[in-house]
Amino acid sequence: MTTGSLEILESIKKCIQVDTTPPDYYLSELGRWVQLSASDEEVRQKLANDDEFAQCIVSILRLYCDSVLDDYNELMARLVRGVLVLVRNVIPAMVERSEQDKVEKAGKVDKANDISLPQHDQPAHIHTHISPLITEITLKFIDLHYLGGSIIGLQCLCNLSNIGQEVAFDTYRLLCPLQVEDQADEFWDTWIQYVRTITSSERFVAGFLESEYFDGFVLTFKRISKHNQVDDSEFWEPSRFTIIGLRATLNIISNERFSTFLLNRREGNDEVIGELLWASQILVGGKETGWTQQQQINITAWLLDYLKVLRDDILAEVQNEDVEIILKRYESRLAAALDCISSLLRFQIVVNMLNSYNFLQDILDLFKVVCRKKKKGRLDEAKESIDDNNRSGIKCMLVEIISYLVHGNFKGQELVRTEHCLELVLDSSNLDLDEPFIRERAIVCIRTLLENNPGNQDFIANLAVQGVEMDEKSKEIMRECGYSVETEGGKVKVERKASGAATRATEGEAGGQTESNGK
Repeated sequence: MTTGSLEILESIKKCIQVDTTPPDYYLSELGRWVQLSASDEEVRQKLANDDEFAQCIVSILRLYCDSVLDDYNELMARLVRGVLVLVRNVIPAMVERSEQDKVEKAGKVDKANDISLPQHDQPAHIHTHISPLITEITLKFIDLHYLGGSIIGLQCLCNLSNIGQEVAFDTYRLLCPLQVEDQADEFWDTWIQYVRTITSSERFVAGFLESEYFDGFVLTFKRISKHNQVDDSEFWEPSRFTIIGLRATLNIISNERFSTFLLNRREGNDEVIGELLWASQILVGGKETGWTQQQQINITAWLLDYLKVLRDDILAEVQNEDVEIILKRYESRLAAALDCISSLLRFQIVVNMLNSYNFLQDILDLFKVVCRKKKKGRLDEAKESIDDNNRSGIKCMLVEIISYLVHGNFKGQELVRTEHCLELVLDSSNLDLDEPFIRERAIVCIRTLLENNPGNQDFIANLAVQGVEMDEKSKEIMRECGYSVETEGGKVKVERKASGAATRATEGEAGGQTESNGK
């Protein structure tokens, strides 16, 4: 089955050896084998298992690297590109064979209790021989601006299961001059797939974050994503390019070094940071399955650190400046980070992690600042300060996060009350056109804060006693939370509504005394 392929490869090798221009029909014959390798699994397997095929490929790539590449010959370059296409198609089967050989070798070593097997028993792995040559040819094709060869070389590298950090950096460095907007879609699809491949290495990402190339990657990804985006649909739908780029971005934001990178770029509205936060929102909000525990921990860790930094900066500035001006300055970064946290809280490991770091205190500090902002009760008043398309919903997200963190957490419920935030949550359920969905979230939050917490129930009962009016709207909200609120002779009575089960009634009266009894 592989005899014909070896014959054409041997012919190409001889042309390279004597530095002669090959006949045109070599291209059509090689093309036939390329088509077979693309469509026939049996052909791919036989080529991958043929040692002579692998040796011939190595010889061609080595000869081409050493003798002809610097003197560009179009026909020869097209032939070598065809060889690379053939290799690209067969690489997955070669890698599979290589892994099987490793397993067999390990079994032989274990069985014989001897690590010094004869040389002929050790398989020639693809990464030892072909991978470096593919890398070298790809780099030189890029350097010669032979785009067709560069793309195929990158596709070969994407099919390899391990690419060294130095190779990845060298390749990416030479790719930078080619990153111009008028490149063909095939180039961009291959470029972003290659970036996804190399960012699967944690070691590479750690170095990439500190390199001069990282900002360029983020901004190029943003530019090409926007260029590929179809805007005629009602809802945003990412292109294939954007989807692959987001997967690469997930590798980056889940790297443990990302927190250091982010905190070093904390000043101002950095475009790169803004783009990474946007991508993080898309990823943590839309990725339902396939998470690893380490990804969840690493992303939560940098969000925790970043929000603490934002909180510290906001609390420092709010002492000397109008709260609305400050919130406007931090709005995009704060909203993105809070949105990510809110999305991740569907995972219990994230809830436990944040509570172990007393993150609720940071959220309450921010909540108190945000509650100082004047509510917009009229539509025209709301539009004066913020456009409909830019509503961040910061308070809404803070209330939602509080609900998650205090659920089944008595200590957290108590902290909300002692930090004077229980009444702020209750007040947040009133109309605010800047936060159009906050009422529903506030009701859930109040219900969670009152659940199995007599102290918080007493606090609500004593609102009227303390001079805080419990109007009909507030009573309605409490009823929606599952509690009835009645005023009788100066007393406010809060009672949990339950069918066929014990309920708790709490009464507050003048003088600040309370009485609790089972009912």
